[in-house]
Amino acid sequence: MISNLVEKDIKEIVKNTKNISRFFSGKRIVITGGNGFLGKYFVEVFREYNKLLRKPVEVIIFDITFKRNKFIKSSNLYFIKKDVSKKFSFNKKIDIIIHAAGIASPFYYRKKPIETLDVAINGTRNCLEIAKKNNAKFIFFSSSEIYGDPDKSNVPTKETYRGNVSSMGPRACYDESKRLGETLCYIYNNYYKLHTNIIRPFNVYGPGMGQKDYRIFPNFISNILNNKQIMIYGSGDKQELIAI
Repeated sequence: MISNLVEKDIKEIVKNTKNISRFFSGKRIVITGGNGFLGKYFVEVFREYNKLLRKPVEVIIFDITFKRNKFIKSSNLYFIKKDVSKKFSFNKKIDIIIHAAGIASPFYYRKKPIETLDVAINGTRNCLEIAKKNNAKFIFFSSSEIYGDPDKSNVPTKETYRGNVSSMGPRACYDESKRLGETLCYIYNNYYKLHTNIIRPFNVYGPGMGQKDYRIFPNFISNILNNKQIMIYGSGDKQELIAI
């Protein structure tokens, strides 16, 4: 089930993208990380699109954390518990792969650095191979973390900025794996002529985010809701702002 606020959000997104919804008509789409914050939004948007389209979108949702009772049963939506960092095959023709699987919260990727690397590197490679076999369009959800810590002259940051990222430290497993994921997209695009797109979200937040996500905005909101003190570590500068 989705909350009323998320449902309102979804309807607004569908309203504002109605003119492009026909592009998806009759297509088969794979979404990895479909149980995540962004993934669930995609699932719900395609569910709403299917109310408008003559030929519905068929959506296959992969997620290692999938729990059947968390989703409303719906035709043309198929939920599969799968770890995409492990090699897998798919015997249906696919038109689009949206690779949104990943461990994005610092709280969790510091606990699971190898798993973070695996899903962003092996998972991306596995999904790219499936896309290549199907000549499918491939969308990779990277991260603003590929820029690392830009100096003041590179804030705001342009896409052409190459980044200032450390290969060592507690964040490196996430930052560097996303950078390598982008390199894989470049290779498959440049050498295999696969249509790839890279998206670099900047600290996405909104309704539907879990209180146990442990990123800065859900931390602040969770602490406020539970009458807990908001803790800021470091000097309080924007480069060092971390809440627990």
